[in-house]
Amino acid sequence: MNAERAWSLGKELEAQKQEEMSSHRRQHQVRRFSKAAQWSADLARLAAAKGDSRTHLEAEAYAAGLAGLALQTKGKDLATAVAKYQRAE
Repeated sequence: MNAERAWSLGKELEAQKQEEMSSHRRQHQVRRFSKAAQWSADLARLAAAKGDSRTHLEAEAYAAGLAGLALQTKGKDLATAVAKYQRAE
């Protein structure tokens, strides 16, 4: 639930025009996407420990997608971001 909340706020900030976005808001967006990636990784670990194989696979794909989004938003390590997106597929 927290991952979705952090992701949605990050997307809301992203929807604002980029030229109107201050550096503070940009950093806030980066932090929200990073937090969403952290929460989704926690979910994947929980699914691995307690869930069935399908739940674990879906949670891993979800975590990989959000991790790719976080890396892309940071603008760093884009090769890893692409790998995360491919893993999510």
